[in-house]
Amino acid sequence: MSYTKNDEEGTINFTYQTDNIFDSVSMRTLYRAKNIKTEQGIDLTDEYAITEDERNLVTSILKTASFEVLQEVLKITQRASDAIDLSGIGEGGTISITIKDKESYNENLLALIDKRIEECLTLFCIKDWYRHCGLGEEYKLSVSEYNEEKIKLNNNLFQLKKPTIA
Repeated sequence: MSYTKNDEEGTINFTYQTDNIFDSVSMRTLYRAKNIKTEQGIDLTDEYAITEDERNLVTSILKTASFEVLQEVLKITQRASDAIDLSGIGEGGTISITIKDKESYNENLLALIDKRIEECLTLFCIKDWYRHCGLGEEYKLSVSEYNEEKIKLNNNLFQLKKPTIA
């Protein structure tokens, strides 16, 4: 669980480990790369997979991803003061966002939103990685996947605004 509720302050904090996001991005691009082969049957892992050597680029992309994805959260919900904290981005760091808790939702929704935010951060990094590398077809596919996930996130975030039906 990457979220915590602070009943005293009336807030919900979502926190993500940058190393976990990098590992997920790296693993997904590696699996994808293993399935892309030349006409001779040679896989293109070196060209398509993110490795430790690219950590700095992914960290840079993650900063942009954080602003874009977390702004989606803030558009739908009400922000708490100092809502976004990106000071920990980098190896061993964290990304976090704090929103006001209106307590008008099913508790299971928080776990779903938490996963959707993390998925959007991951997919944003993947799509931008492909864009930086000039891998057009992979970029197009990843943009579509990212946009679909962002729509799902927005739909779930909207539920935080709706009052619970007793």
